[in-house]
Amino acid sequence: MVELWAWQEGARLAAFPAHHGFVATALFLRAGRQLLTAGEDGKVQVWSGSLGRPRGCLGSLSLSPALSVALSPDGDRVAVGYRADGIRIYRITSGSQGAQCQALDVAVSAVAWLSPTVLVSGAEDGSLQGWALQESSLQSLWLLSRHQKPVLGLAVSQELLASASEDFTVRLWPKPLLTLPQKAEDLPCGTELRGHMGPVNCCSFSTDGCRLATGGRDRSLLCWDVRTPTAPVLICSFSACHRDWVTGCAWTKDSLLISCSTDGSVGLWDPGLGQQLDQFLGHQSAVSAVVAVEEHVVSVGRDGTLKVWDLQGVELTSIPAHSGPISHCAAVLEPRAAGQPGSELLVVTVGLDGVTRLWHPLLVFQTHTLLGHSGPVSAAAVSEASGLLLTSSEDGSIRLWQVPKEADETDIPRSPAAITAVAWAPDGSVAVSGNQAGELTLWQEAKAVSTVQTPGRISALIWYSAHTLVVVNADEKVSEWQVELQKDSTPQNFSLHLNRVLQEDLGFLTDMGLAPDGHSLILAKADFQLLHLKPGDAPSVIWDSYAEHPMMLSTHQDYGVFSLQPMAPGILSVLRQKESGELEKCLDFDLNLANPSGTLISITQAKPESESSFLCASSDGVLWNLAKCTLEGEWITGNIWRKTVQMPETQTAETDPSMPSDMESWPTNPQLRTRQRRKIHSGSVTALHVLPGLLVTASKDRDVKLWERPSMQLLGLFRCEGAVSCLEPWLGPDSTLQLAVGDTQGNVYFLAWE
Repeated sequence: MVELWAWQEGARLAAFPAHHGFVATALFLRAGRQLLTAGEDGKVQVWSGSLGRPRGCLGSLSLSPALSVALSPDGDRVAVGYRADGIRIYRITSGSQGAQCQALDVAVSAVAWLSPTVLVSGAEDGSLQGWALQESSLQSLWLLSRHQKPVLGLAVSQELLASASEDFTVRLWPKPLLTLPQKAEDLPCGTELRGHMGPVNCCSFSTDGCRLATGGRDRSLLCWDVRTPTAPVLICSFSACHRDWVTGCAWTKDSLLISCSTDGSVGLWDPGLGQQLDQFLGHQSAVSAVVAVEEHVVSVGRDGTLKVWDLQGVELTSIPAHSGPISHCAAVLEPRAAGQPGSELLVVTVGLDGVTRLWHPLLVFQTHTLLGHSGPVSAAAVSEASGLLLTSSEDGSIRLWQVPKEADETDIPRSPAAITAVAWAPDGSVAVSGNQAGELTLWQEAKAVSTVQTPGRISALIWYSAHTLVVVNADEKVSEWQVELQKDSTPQNFSLHLNRVLQEDLGFLTDMGLAPDGHSLILAKADFQLLHLKPGDAPSVIWDSYAEHPMMLSTHQDYGVFSLQPMAPGILSVLRQKESGELEKCLDFDLNLANPSGTLISITQAKPESESSFLCASSDGVLWNLAKCTLEGEWITGNIWRKTVQMPETQTAETDPSMPSDMESWPTNPQLRTRQRRKIHSGSVTALHVLPGLLVTASKDRDVKLWERPSMQLLGLFRCEGAVSCLEPWLGPDSTLQLAVGDTQGNVYFLAWE
């Protein structure tokens, strides 16, 4: 375990498991912005030097400035109001955009939820509008124009809606009326609260809904008794309590009041005693918004900083969350992952950069794992001047490392979760990656342009058309996602959203491939079934076999579908797709893999190389090139994947005199024999792709290799930071080769062969 302390305050900020076994050393790097630990497990880990783990972005990275944000009461949706993009609703669990309303030609300066399906927006023209969330759209319920100037803040209690405006007023509205469709003339004017001498920036109800706090540009914080909504009473006034505008206010669960200001401070107040209890100083610029969640206070600043405090004023973390000013934030306690007790603070921030980000501000963020030692690490030393790190281990080695660079803005969508799948769009314009944590990221020109959260580990990705991809989640859920490009946007604005769930009760899936016709999917199940799935239809079983190990699947546009049992000696089965789209099994081959050492062979990758040869690669880095022989021992060069009318090969008494006479003509599968065997990697082969005149391979040994075919001369090599987990090539029309590569440390690489 490693503990992080705010030593001057004597407060423990966090305790987290960093290693299996003891921790030998912990060092701060780069003036405390990074933390390095090394331990008994032989790993050297690099963490953020303070608390704060990014959880990715919601929606596109290139929208107009985001001005307001609100979390739905069930904690499942986020509503964001934009200067020029209306309102957008995002699902936290999937990260997908659930609905949007772009018909608004006015900036949305405030949003609030009345229920999990009803939303209120406040606009710069002074209007309030009610919206009902219906599938993928927002339907208008009512429209009110009671304020003379922009609405700057909204707050909701069990019974009331409060709106704060630049026209110096706050208005109270009965909430039940606003959840239903209404004509403007049928709605009340709303009770008007006048007490501020300037525009009112914010408002907040106490947890019991009995009191309302308001803060304004007159630097004052007012507290109202609203138990009788038609006759509210001012019960407490903190006049000129800040040196500049009051920009945000929030109640704690103990009925204390929090405020923030453009003077850079956060204040803690007791309205019952009418006095200030504390002032939190730490922001270096104006504070835009503040929220209170249980024992924590979250504040965001115009310099892009997110801070979390405890109620004693101890700053628990400070995160550079956005590249520019943060407009607003919302926070909730989210239950931890299955099996873990307690909950985790989740914060949503929106900024003038147009980006909506999710954060776990009280968790540590692991940025790098340095692997190389084979025994416990006993000591570490760093030279800040040279940027070098020295480690010694009980394996007898001393290693010199470059200190990893800090996570910056471009790293924020990246997660230390292993990348599990990558795929190129058919035209190569964009690519997608998926990881162990279920994050689906869209890349354009090697930059992350959209990230969404999907439900569980992503095990397979396939582009089904130019704008549609199929995702396998949690090894059993098959869903279809849409990639959308907003027209006339500069820069190009992409978003990912869930189209439909194709299947979610098929059982454990081990592999997925695109059928030869390109219009349907082949799925391999752990119970040794092959399924044929046409999106929108129920899947059909095309093959059922008995085997001890899950099948490996490979599909080829011309040669058919190949299914292989990975433990040698294995059987390779070939299925052909008829013109009707149906698949039928047509051939079985016995694989004869040359194995001089006699060790157990476990096939990890298998692909047809040509119409007459097949490639297999294994967990110990060996590649076999297999082909079929004539009885005379000559290699067959014709198409061996096409079913011929000739009789199957037979064993006779001439070829095997030990066989009994009644077995003389027993048919056996044709054999694929080893034409070439070669050690190509020092670790398990995790990728194998056949291209015209080329072969691309990758391995757990961290290497990506490019070979010439058929000579198998090595043309190129790239070494990744971690074990390579997935790789997908894209061959351009001018024969330019690009590779998307993922590793177990959460890195995605884009490589070009020139």
